[in-house]
Amino acid sequence: MILRLLTVLLIYGFVRGKPFLDDFKTKSLTVDIRGRLLCNGEAMASTRVFLYDEDRFVDEFMSVATTNNNGYFKAKGKAKDSDGKIEPVIMFYHKCSVYIKPKFLCDLRTRVFLDQDVVNNPMMDVGTIDVADWKSTTKEHCSWLRWFLPA
Repeated sequence: MILRLLTVLLIYGFVRGKPFLDDFKTKSLTVDIRGRLLCNGEAMASTRVFLYDEDRFVDEFMSVATTNNNGYFKAKGKAKDSDGKIEPVIMFYHKCSVYIKPKFLCDLRTRVFLDQDVVNNPMMDVGTIDVADWKSTTKEHCSWLRWFLPA
């Protein structure tokens, strides 16, 4: 049984091009950002901003922040990746009518991919993000759980 497990781990390492134990040697990488969210020029107040490390299969949650009344937010988080490089992305759910109006029990989800400059640097300003400019990364997200969860 142990021999079979070791064989699988060895094959896994050859397929990936590096040994399996290298996954445990990676160091944490930090992302520390600030910015502002707008909806067609108006501040998006009380919007939760999620910071993720995008991976091939499952994105790694790093942090969550909430915008203030003027749409400003700050988020800081850490993540590890086996290749030593993270792909930071911010994601937020909203009802800002961009090109589609969300249906009942639905929100719009916008994903904004960040540059590698924000990784392992002091706080970086990602600037003002107007949802109207991000139509291609805005999709509808629906859930029956909205019946039971507070807004």
